[in-house]
Amino acid sequence: HQLRRTDGPAAEQEEICMKKLLALLLGATLALSMTGCSSEEALTPEEIYDQAIAKSQELDAVDGDMTISMDMDMGGMSLSMGMDARIQLKNATSGDMEMAMILSTDVLGTSMQVEEYFKDGYFYMSDGTTKVKAPFDYSEVAGQAQMNTATSRDFMEKLEMTEDENGNYVFTYSIAQDRLNDYLDGALEGMDDILGETGSFVINEMNGTCVIDKEYNVISDNVHMDMDMTAEGQSLGYVMDISIEYNAVGDAVTVSFPDDLDSYEEVDHDVLAGAMAA
Repeated sequence: HQLRRTDGPAAEQEEICMKKLLALLLGATLALSMTGCSSEEALTPEEIYDQAIAKSQELDAVDGDMTISMDMDMGGMSLSMGMDARIQLKNATSGDMEMAMILSTDVLGTSMQVEEYFKDGYFYMSDGTTKVKAPFDYSEVAGQAQMNTATSRDFMEKLEMTEDENGNYVFTYSIAQDRLNDYLDGALEGMDDILGETGSFVINEMNGTCVIDKEYNVISDNVHMDMDMTAEGQSLGYVMDISIEYNAVGDAVTVSFPDDLDSYEEVDHDVLAGAMAA
């Protein structure tokens, strides 16, 4: 998201690549649908994992920190970037939704911070210089604060469970490349505006570690991905690491807002919607 653009070919190229990557990763996250298991008997590792992921997807409130590091190879030109996000979300499935998200990025030594908030039917955005707001329906911003990277077992070729010193379940897994890419081929159909008619998106490697407590709450999630994308005749390689730490879930979540929201300049809905999509 941006309200202003940093000039220069490197920044423009990074922006284009990030938009395409994030749009494609959204398709991958659609693989997360699954059903939890319940039993009074001892659960298998697979049942524990399924039950925890199902519970996380039903949460109405979450507070967490996300860190993304990415190395990109664009036709011999390398680019590294880092991204940190603090996300607080409450009443996610109702019209009383509240959201606060602070996103910081570091690209080529240049740092930028964007803040986004939703409260009382208004969406607020600040880049540190410009502060604007507009009336929004909560459904338009509900996807802004998604944090769940948990992976469906449908794509796993290995899932192993141990326990840490605190008694939490620690799952390590690897993904079956062919199964996930077959899914992506179907999920990304019709996205010619991103990939072009001859473009492709392939995940070469994906593995991760997910920590779950005894109440089946996901408390941390770490994912490593190696991907290749071809779009508009250009080949792009990505290595990405995503780390999520959950600070609180459910009733324990409180959304924090800045004191100056009333001072944000009100703009037309479509203007701010365009900035969100940029």
